Amino acid sequence: MQNYNQNSIILEEEKFQEQKLKTFPIFQKYKSFNTNKYESMKECASTLQFGIYNNLQTNEQRKKLELMYTCKDRFCPFCAWRRARKIGIQSYNVLKAIEKDEDVRYIFATFTVKNCKLENLSDTIKMMNESFAKMIQTKRFKSSVLGFQRALEIPPQKNDFDYVHPHYHTLLCVSKSYFNKNENNYIDQLEWKKMWKKALNIDYLPSVDVRVIKSNGSKDAIAKAVAETVKYPLKSNDLKEMSIEQFEILTKQMKAKRSLAFGGIIKEYRKKLVLDDAEKGDLIYDDFEDKKVWKKIKTLVYNFRNDSLGDCYYLDKETDYTSHDAEYEEEVEQGKEQAKEQRKKVVKQKLNKRVERKIIDVLIDDVEYKLTNEQLTRVKIMPYQMNNIDIFEYYQSLDIKVIDINHYNYTKKLLYERTLL
Repeated sequence: MQNYNQNSIILEEEKFQEQKLKTFPIFQKYKSFNTNKYESMKECASTLQFGIYNNLQTNEQRKKLELMYTCKDRFCPFCAWRRARKIGIQSYNVLKAIEKDEDVRYIFATFTVKNCKLENLSDTIKMMNESFAKMIQTKRFKSSVLGFQRALEIPPQKNDFDYVHPHYHTLLCVSKSYFNKNENNYIDQLEWKKMWKKALNIDYLPSVDVRVIKSNGSKDAIAKAVAETVKYPLKSNDLKEMSIEQFEILTKQMKAKRSLAFGGIIKEYRKKLVLDDAEKGDLIYDDFEDKKVWKKIKTLVYNFRNDSLGDCYYLDKETDYTSHDAEYEEEVEQGKEQAKEQRKKVVKQKLNKRVERKIIDVLIDDVEYKLTNEQLTRVKIMPYQMNNIDIFEYYQSLDIKVIDINHYNYTKKLLYERTLL
């Protein structure tokens, strides 16, 4: 949470504005080939709701982000910033929990391959993932490493953006006995290179950089470990410099690719702490202190627009609860409804694109058909859509009966009441 200045009419936390402005050149690129992505990123974080909390013990006041809509696009600078922050908080808590229970040390390793053409990036990442999976299954790796956290980075080649340099930033958790050479668990840099080469099945010795993470004076060694690992897969400046054609190729090559992976003891502790999905989950994510000592006293709503001070987040609404505690719950619900309406607006824009083409995908007996609106009276929706109220409501607005996929036999019977094809 941030300290609160009650005299500010624009959002003081400049990082929000800085990251929002970085989205402009990116969504403009999307406009040329994907209007849905363009609209979604353009609306990303356009409204922010903060709560002002008063500490009941010290009377200190702080500001906490509570509601916002984010597009969650992997190339959105704003979402990338929030995601990196979230992963940083999660990783720090995981490593601290491990350190509390186990006698461990951390190593930072970078595993690379030769630069590849942009249009070959998907195949290269697939090959790297498969090779890393082979390496961690070897007896040598298992006997030396307790767990890992791996992050993919794909910076473009400096002198030619048609090429990229994919590599992994990897945090390795090892026992302190790892450095005892009498136990034969220690792996030096040359051996790491040979292990990575063998896994890749290549004819050259790849670059592997391995460093032991040490505390530097008063600096927290775990914070340092997290900082080394949690980085953006691709910097916004690199995206900005790409041509529209290069960016379009990149988006296609990175489709359905995960940037993060966890294994061993680190994965186990993530499950134990019941952490939200690192890439696709909530991006507000605030590691709030003891909630019992903080009481909400205000709600502030900022909207991003061009006004007297240029492109900024301007304070548009302020609700004081100090003398109106009864209004608190109502205000929270109103804020949730505003966020929901903003999300429904984006979803409706996407669905309208499909309706304009008069085509809707339908699954019948696990076979996908394309039906025009005139032919379609009932639709069985995919499992991942089940909890999406926006899609339910939208289909119903078209007089299409939505049938729960869990009631399979009932669904099958209704779908065949009429000949749809």
